[in-house]
Formats: sequence, C-alpha cells, structure tokens
Amino acid sequence: MEEIKNITEPMIKEISNKKYTKTEILLIESIRRIKNPFRMISVNDVMRDLKISESAVYKTFSRKDFPAIKVGKKHQVMLLPYLIWKMERKD
Repeated sequence: MEEIKNITEPMIKEISNKKYTKTEILLIESIRRIKNPFRMISVNDVMRDLKISESAVYKTFSRKDFPAIKVGKKHQVMLLPYLIWKMERKD
C-alpha cells in the first residue's frame, strides 16, 4: 500500500498544477483504491469480468495490444495494465 501512495501522491499534487482529463483523474483515484494493483489475474478472471467465452478470452490474450504474459502454460495479466487496457477500449 505504501508503494501505491509513493506513486500516486506526486500525481495528486500535480493535479492542482496541471489539467488532467476526467479519465486520468478516474485512473489515479482507481489505482489508489485497489489493494494490490500489481497482482496477476488469470484467464478465468478475465472471462468472468468481460463475460465472454474461454476461447474468446484466449483470442484476447493473443492480441498485440493486450498486456498479457505467458508463464509456462498459463496466461496471465497484471491487474493494473488490464484495467487501463479495458478503460481505453470503453470509449
């Protein structure tokens, strides 16, 4: 949790000096609320979150713009890059 504060505190201080978009402010606030934004999530987690089939998730994991990694035979993605990826596609 201390790491997150160290990362976000300078950003919060800059908000008064710079104009951030609503998306950037939302992202900063979301990061602060997540317990562990660096934890890895699995194919099943993504499948439940996006409400898509397993084969569709594997296609998503193979996309070049998707921030996934493969550890052995397991596909995983870090929570924070996944949320950023998901937010960028929401528009």
